[in-house]
Order: sequence, then C-alpha cells, then structure tokens
Amino acid sequence: MVRAAQEYSYAARLTFRIDPFTPPLFEAELVAREYTRSEGLLLLLAGDLLHEPKPCDTRPVVSDAEWRSYYELKNLDWCEHGHTLGVQDDVDVALGLATSNRLKCPPVQYVLAYHDGEPIGFCSAWEGLDGIGQVEDLFVHPAHRGQGIATALLHCCVVLARDRGAGPIVLIVDTANTAKKMYTALGWQPVAVCREYGKPIR
Repeated sequence: MVRAAQEYSYAARLTFRIDPFTPPLFEAELVAREYTRSEGLLLLLAGDLLHEPKPCDTRPVVSDAEWRSYYELKNLDWCEHGHTLGVQDDVDVALGLATSNRLKCPPVQYVLAYHDGEPIGFCSAWEGLDGIGQVEDLFVHPAHRGQGIATALLHCCVVLARDRGAGPIVLIVDTANTAKKMYTALGWQPVAVCREYGKPIR
C-alpha cells in the first residue's frame, strides 16, 4: 500500500480492485484502513441486442471540438456522481478522467449522441483482447433521458466493437445503479461481481 501511494501520489484517489487471487489479509487491511468498498456487476452480451434503437444521430469522437464536447459532458457526469466518492469539489477530477480516456484512443473509440446538433451523451467501444469487447462510460444528459438515447449509444458501440473483431461484449455497472435493469433487458447476462476499495489520498 505504501508503494502504491508513492507511485500514485499525484492522484486524488487510490483504488485497489480485488480478484480471486487477492490475499484475504490484504482485503482485511483495506477495510481496517477505512477504504470504502464498492461493487460492480460484470455483464456479458453473447448474442445480439434484443431491441432495435430509435433513430439517433451518433458520431465517432475525432476532432478537438468533439473532444471538448465530451469534456463538457464528462464534467456534468462527474458532478452527478463525484459526491459518492467524496471528491465532488475537486474540479480537476473530471478533466483528468476525460484526458485519460482520450489517451486510450485508439484502440478505444468514443461516440457522441446529438439532438438538434447539440451533443447530449457519450459512450465508448473497444474490441478488447482475445475477441472479448467492452463498452463503458455511458452517459446521457439528464434533460434527454428516457428517450432511447442510451440504447442507441449502446447499439452503436456494440456494432463498432464487433466490426473490429469482438464477439462477446462485457460491461461493468455499479451494483446500486438501476441501469443494470436496462442492460439485462437488452440482453446482457450477469456473470460475476467485482469488488474494489478506494480512498481519497489528497
């Protein structure tokens, strides 16, 4: 833990993801040091999505202007969810997340959804390793939720990942997030629960 704190001293938060090979004593130490536990539900889409999306203007994020639009939406996303991590007042976090996500591209591809020419949501697609793709980082502006935008973004990203060689598609959703009902309704199946422990370090 000391080495991790040194290596990531620039970060606002230190997070450890637990897997089947993590020693139980290490997880117990994280609990004793008051790291906050969170859980993610791992879902797998083996076949096609079950419902066709409504028409939606979706475009890959390529230009600097499109990345700026993503940054603005990511900041809104962070304002909604940052408080759960105890760092909602750190204005640099959203920019840091957006910047690190841009560095993943390629091979990751981000997509923006538009309404009347204005960006209103985003999601990312990756063909993954060994043919197992991933979609993640899904967000829709609150004023446009419930209109099929998220479903359209998911369809677009699944197609992108599979066009690049992916077969099954995974995603991870917080176990408390009601979006898991949408994912399972679209055809994703639950396969595992992932645990991680995090703590602000600044």
